[in-house]
Amino acid sequence: MKQPKANPVPLPSVLNAESRTVPEDVRNLFCPEYENCLNLAVKRGWASFSCQECPLFTGGLNNWDQQMVGYATRRLS
Repeated sequence: MKQPKANPVPLPSVLNAESRTVPEDVRNLFCPEYENCLNLAVKRGWASFSCQECPLFTGGLNNWDQQMVGYATRRLS
């Protein structure tokens, strides 16, 4: 089965304390494609990006622990 392609979308401003947006709610830091999406955002000159429209996004704080364990397991393999 073919894995869906990552699909980051630009955000108009950076994520910071003033934006009142929790990064974990708009990005999946533990996604295996995160680094590629980050590189794409830099190459395209985006101020920031979101994973929310990506088929790989399972973000949000309610899945944070599961994602962290999965990421750690992949990194150790």
